[in-house]
Amino acid sequence: EHALARVSLVDWNNAVLLDTHVRVSESTPVTDYRTFVSGVREEHLQPDVAMESEKCIAIVTKLLQGRILVGHGLKNDLTVLGITHPWYNTRDTAKYEPFMKKAKKVTDSLSTSTLPRSRKLKDLALTKLHRVIQK
Repeated sequence: EHALARVSLVDWNNAVLLDTHVRVSESTPVTDYRTFVSGVREEHLQPDVAMESEKCIAIVTKLLQGRILVGHGLKNDLTVLGITHPWYNTRDTAKYEPFMKKAKKVTDSLSTSTLPRSRKLKDLALTKLHRVIQK
């Protein structure tokens, strides 16, 4: 099971609209913070530091209203948030074909797919933005 731990939203000019850690339900204890990817540690999710999830979801919903949402792997993020966003206002870099890995040529019957595959956000940030993330 996945839980919402952090939400970051910026506008077109890279101004921060929201950047907060989110409290995880006490009924669902965290077993893996995936700190190497997320940067989230146990102390970030303490009640005195993190925002209540319901409040965060309400803010995100309001901020996204009528806006174009750009991100990577947005289906997962929106599912964890429990919200939807119109497909026509969504730009997902994980599904943008020019950013995807090219399919390998099928040379034997063991190959399973010739479709392009999504690249990792870490790789896209380095090649497209010249920024190192998820160290």
